Amino acid sequence: MYEARVIHRFLCKLTRQIYEPGDTYRAETWERLVELASLNPPRVELPDEEPENAIAPEAAEVEQAVKPRKRRRR
Repeated sequence: MYEARVIHRFLCKLTRQIYEPGDTYRAETWERLVELASLNPPRVELPDEEPENAIAPEAAEVEQAVKPRKRRRR
């Protein structure tokens, strides 16, 4: 099981539990921690030591669609 420190309040979609800053989030997969850390704003802070069998955060990044900006009328 992997652990990370919560830095922004969020509701876990898997456990339906609310996590507050300072709490410890426990996940069964490293990918779940990377997913939470890659959100804007990041929900968790990844630990300094990466497990040997984990995927690097850069490799796990998912391309996100970019919405075009709305033009302001003058």
